[in-house]
Order: sequence, then C-alpha cells, then structure tokens
Amino acid sequence: MLKVGIIGISGRMGLELARIGVDRHIKNQLTVSAATVQSGDASVGRDIGAVVGRDLIGVVCSDNVVHAVKSSDVVIDFTIPEHSLYIAKLASIERTAYVCGTTGFTSGQMLTLQEYAQSTQLFWSPNMSITVNLLAFLVKKAAGLLNSSFDIEVLEMHHRNKVDAPSGTALMLGKAAAEGRCLNFDDVKIFDRSGKRPKDGIGFAVLRGGGVVGEHSVIFASNEERLELKDVVYSRAVFAEGAFAVLDWLVKQTPSKLYSISDYIESIAK
Repeated sequence: MLKVGIIGISGRMGLELARIGVDRHIKNQLTVSAATVQSGDASVGRDIGAVVGRDLIGVVCSDNVVHAVKSSDVVIDFTIPEHSLYIAKLASIERTAYVCGTTGFTSGQMLTLQEYAQSTQLFWSPNMSITVNLLAFLVKKAAGLLNSSFDIEVLEMHHRNKVDAPSGTALMLGKAAAEGRCLNFDDVKIFDRSGKRPKDGIGFAVLRGGGVVGEHSVIFASNEERLELKDVVYSRAVFAEGAFAVLDWLVKQTPSKLYSISDYIESIAK
C-alpha cells in the first residue's frame, strides 16, 4: 500500500489534506506514514486522527520533515516556496515522489524545482482543480481563435490572508492566453497599470477579501463584444482531492521532468 507523508498540516490546505489522508487510511486505500507541523506547534506528539477529528490511526504529528520524507513513498506539500524547495531537495536525495501545490515561486525557484525533478518524480501545479485546468485549456484555445482586437484581462479573488498576488492560478491562465497568441508571457504581462493599455498586453486584477476560496475569470473584450470564462471554487477540498488523485499515477512515472496536472489529465484521457 502506498505510504503517504503530509507536510505542514497546520494550515488551511494542510488540514484538508490531513482529513482526506486519514479518511483514506481508515478505508485501507493508502497508509499515512507521516504528518508534519512547525516546531513548537501544539499538535506535535498528537495522533493525526485526533487533530482532524477522526479515529486514531497510530501516526503522530512531528516537526521532523527529514523522517517524513524518508519514511514515505510520496509526500504532499502545500506550504511556502522556501520550505517546499527544501522538501523537494530532500525528496530528490531520498528518491521519494513529491506532489507540490505551493504557489508564489520565483522563476529561479522554478528552475531549481525542475533540476530536482531529474532525480525523483516531482509534480507541481498551482491549482489541482480539474475544472480550473480545463479553464486554462479553454483560455488557450479562445486566445488563439480570437484576433488581437480582443483585449485579454485576468481577474482573480481570494481570501484576505492569501500572500501571493497575482495568484499562481491567475498566472497559469495568463500564460495559457499568451501561448494561445504565440506571445512571450513575460513581454506582455501587466501587473501595475498606468496610462493607455499597450497592444497585446495581458492585464491582471487582484481582489482580496473575506473567506473567498478562489474565483478566476479571463475576459476577452473587443469594441463590439466580450467573452468571459470563469471558474469558482467553493471548497478547498477540491485542491486536496486533486493532489491525492495523482499519487498512484505519479509514482509510476519516470523522473525526467516537472510533471503537471495537464500531464495527468492527458494521460488518463488516452
């Protein structure tokens, strides 16, 4: 049975991952091999089942991420870029598969992730939702079919505590639009706006407030009409479910690239 370690279960996403992991452990669908929290967290030494309001499973929370990686076939991590890079490094050394849903990586950090992916099965996606990734597919198609008279704008809204802006998903959608237009994303992205809209620019608008889980819209606007493609997420559980969905598939892949949700979707669609 697949041994799964869950990194950082104190945060919103970490708790969702822990709940699903424990439920599947109880149903004998997988084995939760480890669960980590920050040093000094009140959950250190507590059974992960108790932490998420489920039956005890005999696995206690720890701040030892090295042990978590070593004792698992695959680890799941939705934390922060610096910590995730450390986990990726450990996973590459131990040849442990790694599913990462962390957002906010710099371009240099992404290159480092790609280097680690040469040594182990490494999967990264800024959004594990199937519908959001379908949205990216549709955005790329629409951008290619609609001519440059249609301006492209990406609008996103998340809860008040989200740190990175624009969100990783918004950036993914903007890149999909740029690919559809055969444009270099870095040349056309607009994060800070002043003055007249430049030709071929892809603008981003960011909203933060309340407890919004995630809303993303891509707008194609001409002088005569407007097309809006939108995805709304009501529960973080969809991201956690997506992370667990790829586990069995990922461990069968060859370490050669940084795998994404698109690779998974294409594989199961064949």
